[in-house]
Amino acid sequence: CLGILRPSIGLNASFARGGARPGSVALLSQSGAVCTAMLDRAAAGGLGFSTVISLGGFSTHDANIAWFHSGRVEAVITLCMLLAAVNFSTHFAALRRGDLSVYGRDAEARWMVTWIAVGIAMLAIITYANGVFPSFGESFRRVAFSLVAAATTSGFTTVDYSAWPLFAPMWMLFMSCVASSTGSTGGGIKVFRALVLIKQFFREMFVLVHPQAVLPLKIAGSVIPNRVVYSVLAFIFVYFMTIVVLTFALLASNLDFITAFSAVVASINNTGPGLGLVGQLLALHGTGLGKHGPQGHLGNLVIRTREVPAGLDNSQGHNLLELRDRVNVDPYLTPHSDIVA
Repeated sequence: CLGILRPSIGLNASFARGGARPGSVALLSQSGAVCTAMLDRAAAGGLGFSTVISLGGFSTHDANIAWFHSGRVEAVITLCMLLAAVNFSTHFAALRRGDLSVYGRDAEARWMVTWIAVGIAMLAIITYANGVFPSFGESFRRVAFSLVAAATTSGFTTVDYSAWPLFAPMWMLFMSCVASSTGSTGGGIKVFRALVLIKQFFREMFVLVHPQAVLPLKIAGSVIPNRVVYSVLAFIFVYFMTIVVLTFALLASNLDFITAFSAVVASINNTGPGLGLVGQLLALHGTGLGKHGPQGHLGNLVIRTREVPAGLDNSQGHNLLELRDRVNVDPYLTPHSDIVA
């Protein structure tokens, strides 16, 4: 979470100590620490960059994207989050060939869009049916932005979705585990591994009925070698066992289950917001097992609970209207949402 630098035009919309030299190499990372280290090394070696991008939930305001009160702003950011969650080799192929059909042939991109679209429709209906928002249009807008932000692990927020029916935020946490493509800025196990897991399940069910059958596992028409399948299964086992172990570790510290589970999942996926007592959660980038693989630094889990503005009694809960008047933010926004770090 560093920002954007475009040295060729003198743009430095980042928190970097200094700028970067113009060059022909582009640097993209969701980890601000990685970008900072590479910028320092590049400066020492005289290397320049064409563009440096590191975004992961940063906003120019404590109220995050809700500060803008704009559906158009949310729509543009939603589109950018979706593009960032697509494999960047797919973007490269589409731009180089000038052929947008490349996206349609990318199995990960197709399934990502399908899962997110189904999730938006489902949660929009649920929140509207439960009276969370006054109109279906408002419900669709809020759900679309929140679910895409969670699924792509971008960290942006416009509403306090922890106040929605529990199914909705839990589904959003689940989407953060599986919805991003490999080679993208998103976290989680990625769409490819999820597809391998699903197809391996059906292959095993088929082999149980037809023991002599030889059924190769294919994704987008390509046969996936068994060694890759086994590697994926091992990764997913470590991934979910890490969630189990760390959840129990937090439960042992007397946290409730929703707080403990959402904190661990949001940290491992670099999702950003959590649920329960963590309300808005800030996780160090080293916790990204889903992003960086099993070698990620799992010990760097940092949970920060909501701060209560002076004059408000936390034991009775936050008064949303009073807080809204104080900080002048969106009426649907979480009372204290400074997740911009």
